[in-house]
Amino acid sequence: MSTDDKKQKTESGLSAEEMERLNRVSYVLGMEAIKRISSQKVLIVGLKGLGVEVAKNVILSNVKSVSVLDNELVQIGDLSAQFFLTEKDVGKVSRAAASVEKLQELNRFVEVNVVTEELSEEIIKKYTIVVLTNNRSISTLKKITDACHKNGVHVIASDVRGVFGWIFCDFGESFVVTDVTGEEPLSSLVSSVGSEKEPQVITLDESRHGLEDGDYVQFAEVKGMTQINELQEPIRIKVTGPFTFKLELDTTGFSAYQSGGRVTQVKMPKTVQFKSLSESLAAPDFLFSDFAKFEHPQQWHLLLEALLVFQERHQGQLPPSHHKEAADEVIAIVKEINDKLPAGSPVKVEQVNEAIVRPLIETAAGEISPMSAVFGGLIAQEVLKAASGKFNPIYQWLYMDAVEALPKAPEGAAVPADEYQPLGSRYDDQIAVFGRTFQEKINNLRYFLVGAGAIGCEMLKNWAMMGLSSGPNGRIFVTDMDTIEMSNLSRQFLFRNPDIGKFKSKSAADAVTRMNPQLKIEAYTAKCGPETEEFYDDAFFKNLSGVANALDNVQARLYVDQRCVQTGRSLLESGTLGAKGNVQVVVPFLTAHYGADRDPAEKDFPSCTIKSFPYMVQHTIQWARELFEGEYNKMAEDCNTFLDRDDFWATLPKRGNEALQLDLVQTVEKAVKERPTTFEQCIEIARMRFEELFYNNLAQLTFLYPREHQTDKGMPFWSPPKRFPTALKFDARDPLHTAFVYAAAHLVAATYGLPVSKNQDDENYVAKVASQVNVPPFTPKSGIKVNTDESKKEEDVGSVNIDDDKRKIEEVHERLQDKRRPECRMVPLSFEKDDDSNHHIDFIYAAAMLRARNYEITEVDRHQTKQIAGKIIPAIVTTTALVTGLVCIELYKLIQEGKVLDQFKNAFVNLALPFISFSEPAPPKKHRWIESKADKTLTVWDQFVVDEGRDLTVREFIEVLRKSHSIEVGMISAGNVLVYNPYAKSAKENIDRKISEVYQTAMKLTLAPNVNRILLEITAEDVETEEDVNTPTLHYVFRK
Repeated sequence: MSTDDKKQKTESGLSAEEMERLNRVSYVLGMEAIKRISSQKVLIVGLKGLGVEVAKNVILSNVKSVSVLDNELVQIGDLSAQFFLTEKDVGKVSRAAASVEKLQELNRFVEVNVVTEELSEEIIKKYTIVVLTNNRSISTLKKITDACHKNGVHVIASDVRGVFGWIFCDFGESFVVTDVTGEEPLSSLVSSVGSEKEPQVITLDESRHGLEDGDYVQFAEVKGMTQINELQEPIRIKVTGPFTFKLELDTTGFSAYQSGGRVTQVKMPKTVQFKSLSESLAAPDFLFSDFAKFEHPQQWHLLLEALLVFQERHQGQLPPSHHKEAADEVIAIVKEINDKLPAGSPVKVEQVNEAIVRPLIETAAGEISPMSAVFGGLIAQEVLKAASGKFNPIYQWLYMDAVEALPKAPEGAAVPADEYQPLGSRYDDQIAVFGRTFQEKINNLRYFLVGAGAIGCEMLKNWAMMGLSSGPNGRIFVTDMDTIEMSNLSRQFLFRNPDIGKFKSKSAADAVTRMNPQLKIEAYTAKCGPETEEFYDDAFFKNLSGVANALDNVQARLYVDQRCVQTGRSLLESGTLGAKGNVQVVVPFLTAHYGADRDPAEKDFPSCTIKSFPYMVQHTIQWARELFEGEYNKMAEDCNTFLDRDDFWATLPKRGNEALQLDLVQTVEKAVKERPTTFEQCIEIARMRFEELFYNNLAQLTFLYPREHQTDKGMPFWSPPKRFPTALKFDARDPLHTAFVYAAAHLVAATYGLPVSKNQDDENYVAKVASQVNVPPFTPKSGIKVNTDESKKEEDVGSVNIDDDKRKIEEVHERLQDKRRPECRMVPLSFEKDDDSNHHIDFIYAAAMLRARNYEITEVDRHQTKQIAGKIIPAIVTTTALVTGLVCIELYKLIQEGKVLDQFKNAFVNLALPFISFSEPAPPKKHRWIESKADKTLTVWDQFVVDEGRDLTVREFIEVLRKSHSIEVGMISAGNVLVYNPYAKSAKENIDRKISEVYQTAMKLTLAPNVNRILLEITAEDVETEEDVNTPTLHYVFRK
């Protein structure tokens, strides 16, 4: 696609490039919300760490314009959290002026400008949304927020003070939320609908309907009682069971229900009435973020007002770090405010708890990057809610602290007088919170970041601001094998348009080094997996302070987790899914590891459902995805295998039963014999595939199983969820019919390496050629076997006549004897969802929706088809920023001495609701070494090591364990491979061979020179009791 093409506006009003950038975001917010967001004018006041985080997230989210107002000169301490400032800016330019150019680089479709006038009501009126940060006066805050409330301008006020932060939202007196949860509407198949005043609906018992009292629903595809499909207004329900509910509707005048139907939840708008800040200060509504601190919000609320009063009295200055007199003054103000509150006030506390508020006051002078990231993500999401009405807003106050991250001095130890005093360095704000000693530890950490995508970019930015790895012994290692794509730019903020096509890890490393030149960072492009253990070996892991995952798949996460357990390293694990995010901290010997508790695997759809009996659009999309793979990848690969391998026919039985073998060779014959030489012939092949897929196959199925067909038990064969299909006759005037032939013809041409001219690359031309193809009439056949058993896979069905299949295979063999010519090679197509010029998604969309028409399944658009077929994970920068901030707060805790379990917090967030939950990590599971000996337990972290300084024979290995642990070894294995079996014929030979030799023989590999240990599993019994011993994985060190 050319640059000019990308600038053209699409139906959404956005350019093609904007749509490509926002691809993953669109699956979170939806196109309607994105359109509304793109019309918003946002003003951000204050551009320290928090302000720039909000600006970054909002600009990436594609609002119309962002104006920034901060006329203060840059200070050296600002660099602790403000990633777009440099040391050259200090004392010379304002924060806003220093940042505006870099903010603009984030998204050229958003107008970014600087406001230099003093904030006033007149300025506020120019914007739809105002964000207030770096607030310094309670009276000014009231004045500005009240002006926003009066003028209908949505306002969000927030500050981060050390490890304490707060948010206030006011979106007016009548704010409409169009989608409260952001979840896909629930949908179920209908089994029956009663004819009465409050009829009961029964859904099929495949799964619970999941609806709640007061939900609204609509019906479709109901047979018989068709009037219920035509109702314009959603119907309110009352749940009566997991598969039943009643309708607030009289159906006595409707036709009787016959069969089928789908009921779908309808999202109803919700109106929220916000109070102004002046009103809300006295009567606040809190969104709880940490239920372990359920009684803290009132204390925090009083503290917020007290800090602002203190600032008002001290020319906007916060209490100096760890300054006792200043802290005492703030506490006195807290008590003064509390005492003046009337009895019964929801804010009034019986006693101000100094243990809660004093640590927050003592560290309020510093701003740290992780807290700014957390609140920057939260605030930006509230901006998007205010702009679009999508998701439930914060109502109206949110407070949070991370006091557990503060270092605790050893009992009786004196803290140096200058511990928290500034050094004139970029880390001064962080030193004000954690101290100089702690900062030195951060500077010299060695961390491995696995992944440099959305989470990876945010993580590196936070680490750069924290100074992680900036000391003489520090180092960041980051790896990512992926390259940068256009769709990454909406949330992977370290990348720009010129970076497209470059490696993520290297571009990200370059970007954060520009932010903080003191960083020491090494970027790799090698995947961290079993195949690269020679590079990321035990020595590499053991030389690390810790590991952080920024991965997007479970298998890779499990592998890194396994390596951390094996080498005793901590792991910071996190992930996002749209507006949802999670954080897990893994501490050796203290917590469970990531792989200890896994979600159940997703269930696959039964093969027969996909192939013959779909009833959901997800089924037809998966069918189309598999069709693409078979037609344009596997067929080409099989054809090339036939051409390349002399043993093709000899190895045929390895491909499965006779039916599958026949299918394979017929596919190869078809690929070789039908080889087109012109694009017109490609169109003809595509037209014939339409006939086969959407007419012939369905006519054959309904011939075998007519509408009145019954099962062996006398029940209707076509009972729900099965749908009786209708064969489609090709119509060149139908855009979907033509779209299929057009896309399929291009894919055929691509697999055969044929060019397509500009004149041919036209849907009207393709439709004309397709309509002229001579299609022979179809006659159904008897005796064809169709899999109707959901418990069987397609390859298990077998043939109706095995001998007949064998005969046909031989006939194909004869016909292909002289067809192995080099010019017959094909080009296998690898599915690529993000290239709209390759026709991959076009083909899958057209095929899936034609299949849906066959079975009268409600169609979806191309956008939704792309998400399902491409298994696209919805993503948005707001969630990513918040989650990585939480991760880095846990990293602070990992640096501390004397770690205890309850100081760490796993987290789950859902910004749509909004919901934030913290929980204490689970401890590692303990297992008894011997069942009868309760005193001897072990966890996955307990290292079971055999290291005799040399490579032992199997006999010596067994003897060492007998003497050192009083256990008798039986079998030795590695993963699923048996390395030594005392009962096997090879045991006599292997007993005196070196363990490493036996291991390499069994595993069929050669150990790299730098590998000095292998992991083994053993079966063993106690020498005394002869009971089985539950040993952990054994680390066998065979060389130094």
